[in-house]
Amino acid sequence: MLCNPVNLGSDYLNLRCKLLGLLAEVKSSLLDLPVLDQSEMLEEFALDEKEFGLNGYVRERMKELLVGIKILLNYLPQQLCAFNYPIFQAQYQAIINDLIEYQFILPLMIESYSKFNRKINIAEKFDLRYAAVDVMDENIQQQISVFQQFIKSNLHSCLATIFYHYEAVRRLNGNWFRRFSQSHQGIEPLFSVPKGGTFILLYEQGNRVVADFSLANCISCCCEVPEEPVCLPPVATADYLSVTLENGNDLKKESYKPVQLIINVIKNDYSLLNSSAAKLSIKLEEANSELGGVISIKKGKINYQNNNPVPGMVDRFTYVLEESSNACNESSIGDVSIFFIPPVEETKLGGIRGKTRLREGEYVVSVNNATVTIIETGQSVMSGRGDTEINGYFEFLNLPYATYSITATYGRGVSEPVLVVVDGTNFPVILEVPVWHYWGVVNDKGWITRVVESTGLSKEKAKGKLESILKEHRENQLEVAIKASKSESVKASAAYKLAQKFITESVAFKDDSVETLAEEYADLSTKLIGAIEKAAAEDQQHYLDLLKSASFAYMDRLYFTEEGSLNPEKEREIKIISKNIKKAGMDITIVNISVPLSDSPSELI
Repeated sequence: MLCNPVNLGSDYLNLRCKLLGLLAEVKSSLLDLPVLDQSEMLEEFALDEKEFGLNGYVRERMKELLVGIKILLNYLPQQLCAFNYPIFQAQYQAIINDLIEYQFILPLMIESYSKFNRKINIAEKFDLRYAAVDVMDENIQQQISVFQQFIKSNLHSCLATIFYHYEAVRRLNGNWFRRFSQSHQGIEPLFSVPKGGTFILLYEQGNRVVADFSLANCISCCCEVPEEPVCLPPVATADYLSVTLENGNDLKKESYKPVQLIINVIKNDYSLLNSSAAKLSIKLEEANSELGGVISIKKGKINYQNNNPVPGMVDRFTYVLEESSNACNESSIGDVSIFFIPPVEETKLGGIRGKTRLREGEYVVSVNNATVTIIETGQSVMSGRGDTEINGYFEFLNLPYATYSITATYGRGVSEPVLVVVDGTNFPVILEVPVWHYWGVVNDKGWITRVVESTGLSKEKAKGKLESILKEHRENQLEVAIKASKSESVKASAAYKLAQKFITESVAFKDDSVETLAEEYADLSTKLIGAIEKAAAEDQQHYLDLLKSASFAYMDRLYFTEEGSLNPEKEREIKIISKNIKKAGMDITIVNISVPLSDSPSELI
């Protein structure tokens, strides 16, 4: 029954329980957001505080929200009789306004930290605490969802309905028994009631009976119901707008174009009265906003103009929402907040282009199929992919302006990282991969031990002697390739290109198996012998030298990657090399001078 406060109290407790649950979710969501230490970053990286002021602002807003929620909880007593809706509504509206502002600012804070990462130099190795930026970015949508659920819950309007109905009933029936006894003469405390009469019980809260009366005749039940409708104030929902500023025309100083808005604030306001006669209207009590914007009303809407907007600031003003009907004239205060977003910076993109090369001493050659990697982003491309010429060209496109570290890998060779500033200049980058030599694996168990045993040299001197001989071999082999390239006809031939690759690359990388090298050498020797037979007299010697150089390089590889001995597979390859040398018309003894077929290193010393 409307005049029974118990029913209204039960409805109040149900709404209170729902509201407490929503507030708990909002509080938990606020505390889950990691906010980085702004002062620490400013000190460590000497940054401009103006650029990262949002972080401190968000922290302050979060603290204010948590305090506001705590205050609001104090305005939700367990008993309806102690509930004061006007005080509750003012604090509730303040929290709604703060949440709307907060959810607009969060994405901007994430963007400011993204700029922070790029400004410092993405090549830096950040401490784990800065990884919190990614965590914030992942949680922000979930947070906004929680905020929206609270904002759209509309529980405050339900509480308003209960409160004002309760107050109307209490005012009307507060002196109910006194008026009842005056209008019904003859009630007596008889502890009983005659037939056809009315038995009256008086009880206090908790249903404890404190008195009883009887009346001879029958009366209708029970309390008086308000004849006029209960007047409820209209609901003025907070309005929040974000405006992206545009740069002004003054190039000498920072300036922005004026902001002009037409705001239909009444669009999301509503009446709590179910009456077609209710009419909503607005009026202003001030002519200016907090930041000096000019406000006025025209055709039921608010015109707003600010000639000096400041990016990152929030301008606010209030309006009065009035509701008029036949019986009620109520009003509420509405809040409008306008957030000025800095102009959108155009994302500038550039690229990195260059070439990959192999370097061995003074010998440098372009190489395709090297893996070029940007260390910071993990992006990789293959140089010269799809090119018919060996040019080693590579390119990265659509990279944001920043400083990057790039490196190239070919086989086991890795170039030194090169820092490249992407700023639109796009200068070519040269990445040189040092050749990874097989003699780096010469160890104490192999040829060094045998040299020590046969000569009495120390291990250090024996190793130095072997490396010196191998280095001399490599210099001679590379010199042959360089000399042959001076002949245009030789350089253009398929035989030369195979020989160059085999001498400079294949035999220099331990990762290639004997089987792979054997196939390459067989193909190479066939083409070189064919070229010797067909070449002009002035080019024949180049092909002969290339075959000799490739054969020597191959034998060095076969010998010095073993631990002091040859296996049957490698011995078979040595015999094939000897046959090719003879087939080319060269003296086989030149092989014995450089590499001992007797499987003894003594001739190297």
